Amino acid sequence: MIGPAHGHNIKSFFDFFNINQNYELTFAYDGEDEYSSLYENIKFVKFSPNPALLLQFIKLIREPHNLIWYHGGYSIGVLFLENLFHLKKTIVTINIWGPVMLQWAVQKNSKGFLYRYFLNKADIVQCGWYGTKRQMDKFNPESKSVVLPSGIEKSFFLESGDSISTFTKDFINQIPTDKTVFFYPKSIIPQTCHKEIVEAAKELLEKGVKNFLIYFWLGNLHNRTEIDLIKNMITKYSLEDQIEIVFHDFLPFVDIKAIWSRVDVGFLLVDDDQLSTALLEPLVMGKEIIASNIYAYRALRDKYSELELQLIENVPAAIAQRMEDFIDGNRTLEYILEKRKKVIEKEFNFEKNLQKMLDYYQQLTKDRA
Repeated sequence: MIGPAHGHNIKSFFDFFNINQNYELTFAYDGEDEYSSLYENIKFVKFSPNPALLLQFIKLIREPHNLIWYHGGYSIGVLFLENLFHLKKTIVTINIWGPVMLQWAVQKNSKGFLYRYFLNKADIVQCGWYGTKRQMDKFNPESKSVVLPSGIEKSFFLESGDSISTFTKDFINQIPTDKTVFFYPKSIIPQTCHKEIVEAAKELLEKGVKNFLIYFWLGNLHNRTEIDLIKNMITKYSLEDQIEIVFHDFLPFVDIKAIWSRVDVGFLLVDDDQLSTALLEPLVMGKEIIASNIYAYRALRDKYSELELQLIENVPAAIAQRMEDFIDGNRTLEYILEKRKKVIEKEFNFEKNLQKMLDYYQQLTKDRA
């Protein structure tokens, strides 16, 4: 397996493989390392342009693995090396984590050509949701892409007695009880709709609606230009009492669950997405959601009609109206919230879905043998 040794996206894989002795996992990574000291049953191998580490990485690729599973697929260098040196009997799959990589692949330049080439050379391109597969099929109708949804970590489905961090306790304790609290756990980047949310908050404030608070809970990416833009908008519109940007260190899932239990409404407003856990988490927690009318979320709504998702356009007026509805107490019926929880529990349990992925790849290995 190749990917980042930090962040939430990969941690669930480590949790699974560290205790499941039916599989032997070697994990190759570059850059930051948060996990190698925490998972004793996983072999971690660092690589970099350093000649010794690079040769070690090439040697690792040449070993007789059943599967090389590259999460993200962002590095052209890694794609080149695994394509050049892997054994013919090894299944090579690229697990696309987000739309950015495919946005690069459709560009009409050398970078786009290389991404398309390596995507076509992979045995399987794993898509987390149907929107990603649709993008793949646009530039490669014969693509070997397959939809294998992941889901959310098992702690969201369990009653947990684990303690939360001091940071999270302090954060939860300062959340006001007399306001409708909106929570947006996404990086502030051009593809997200933080600007539109700020404009919507401005519209509400101009109408005299003040009893709400929005937390922009930052993700793994920090685009300083976009963050500064949002900060300036908040100041310009005098929204300091309505919007707060929260910087934080890495927090375990139990902390994120505790935060969701305390807020009222989740935002998932984006221009493009696979099927973010930031959409699934509020649904399984029985929380309200304001989500974009994009293909990925329409596919979820259409596939599971019992969710009764109400999607909106990414424009300030629509966002402001939906926010005001929730602020005024116009909430989703409890039985619908319960149906949503049951669908997510059944269909988007990460541990169960990871086993389905492994069964799928094991069958490919048997077929190749």
